[in-house]
Amino acid sequence: MSADKRPAILAVALFVVLMIVWSVDPIGYYFGVLTKPEEVTAAILGAVVVWFFLIRAVWRADLLDRLLGVREEE
Repeated sequence: MSADKRPAILAVALFVVLMIVWSVDPIGYYFGVLTKPEEVTAAILGAVVVWFFLIRAVWRADLLDRLLGVREEE
């Protein structure tokens, strides 16, 4: 894990901007985001939560490093 918090801050900032674009109708229409049913919003949120925990588990278990055969030098 890196001590650099900039990627996390960038991700949160981009999420906030996305939620503003998604929530404010004039801005959403400008960017071509159409009205969304609540079921679609809930499905997307659920998919994001599942994706987050899946990626977290992969990173913690170093599955990608094992799959690619990459070893850390000590």
